[in-house]
Amino acid sequence: MVVFKYEKEFHYFVGIDPSWTGQKPTAVVVVKLNELSKKLELERYIYTKDVKEIVVAISSLGKPSVIGVDAPLVITNVYGHRENELEFIRYYPIKIPLYPVNSSLYKSFFPTMLYMELNKIGFRFENKNIFEFIHTLL
Repeated sequence: MVVFKYEKEFHYFVGIDPSWTGQKPTAVVVVKLNELSKKLELERYIYTKDVKEIVVAISSLGKPSVIGVDAPLVITNVYGHRENELEFIRYYPIKIPLYPVNSSLYKSFFPTMLYMELNKIGFRFENKNIFEFIHTLL
């Protein structure tokens, strides 16, 4: 499991709560680090179904950013849970139900398409500038 760590060079922090099907709007919030006060301030927010609008807004930020997405971004398994979800279930100290994500459930998955578009402007797991939240059923 990769542990995300805060990097001082990040100036913008982007939170995305995507529609899983793309039928409903995706919420995007951008907060900025105020250099003087060292506090986060709301920069902008977007509520849209258009993946290009999201990518353009993020690419226009100009300084290093980090993105947190409240959805799975890469789905390679046909059935059951993804490997990282199984790892979470295995090692998380509190036993909670975890919603399975697989390609048999979603023929078209908006977060995966969004991740591929964000890859084109440099946001990928390997760069440690984007991460996904684990979904739980509580």
